[in-house]
Amino acid sequence: MQYLLYDLGTCNTGDNVEVTLGYAANVLILNEENYALYKEHKPRRFTGGYIERSPYKVALPDTGHWFVIIDSGSLFSKIRALVRFIPANGGETKSVEPEICGRASSGNVVPENFAEAVKRYKLRAFLLHYYKDRDNMALPLAEALEAEGLPVFYDDFMLEPGDDLGDRIRNGIAKYKFGIVIISRAFVRIGWQASGIRCLYDELSSEYKDVYPVWHNITRTDMANFLPILEGFMPNKPGAEGIPAIVSDVIGLLWPNRPSVSDTATDAAATVR
Repeated sequence: MQYLLYDLGTCNTGDNVEVTLGYAANVLILNEENYALYKEHKPRRFTGGYIERSPYKVALPDTGHWFVIIDSGSLFSKIRALVRFIPANGGETKSVEPEICGRASSGNVVPENFAEAVKRYKLRAFLLHYYKDRDNMALPLAEALEAEGLPVFYDDFMLEPGDDLGDRIRNGIAKYKFGIVIISRAFVRIGWQASGIRCLYDELSSEYKDVYPVWHNITRTDMANFLPILEGFMPNKPGAEGIPAIVSDVIGLLWPNRPSVSDTATDAAATVR
C-alpha cells in the first residue's frame, strides 16, 4: 500500500502542523517510534484519523522527530494534500514536500476478486442522476454494480429542477470519494447553475477520475445545443456500450491493481507444474 510521508524533522512541543486536503483521507501525525510501528503493522499511537474537513491543525505534544502520513487505501492516486509546519515561536511557516512510500500489506497484496477489494478498501460510490432517468438507467446500473459487490448510493442523489448540482457532486465525493453521473438528454436540458456545470466540468477534466460519466440517450446535437462545455468528453457513440461495459469500466477505475488475465494464466501454469 502506498502512502504520502511528510518528514517534519525535529520539532518542539507546541509546534503546529496544518493539513489541507482536497478529499477526505486518513491522516496520521506520529513520532519516530510510532512511525516504525506503523511500518510493521503494529499498534501505534497517533493523532488524526479519517479527516473529512480541512484545514486540520494539530499542536505537537512533545519534542522529537515527527512525521505526517496521508493515505487513501486503493485510491492513493486521488490524494490531494498540502502540509504546512508552523513553529510555535513565531518562526517562518513552511510547506513540507511529500515522499511516496510503500508499506507491505498485512494480508494478501492483491485481492482475488472485486468483492474482496470492496471489503478491504471500503469502496463505495454515489450515482447522480436526473429523476426521469431513475427507472430506465440509474436503478438498473446500481443493481448491476451492487451485484458485483459495490455499495451504490443513489436515492439521495436524484436531481430535480432547482437542485444544486455542484453541491451534490462535492458532497458525494467528500463522503464516498467516487461518483457516477448519468448525463442524458433530460439532464442537459435543465438550466443548471453555471457553478454546478463548472464543478462537473472540473471533475471530468481532473486526472484523479473521481467522477465517471455515463452518456445515456443523448446525441452530440443535444450536447452542443444545451451544454457545449461538456461536448469534448463525449464518446463517438454515447450510450452504445451498455451497462456491462460501464460496470467493467467502473471496476477498472476502483480496482486498478486487479490481477491481469496474463497473471492469472501464469499462476495457473505454475500450479500445474
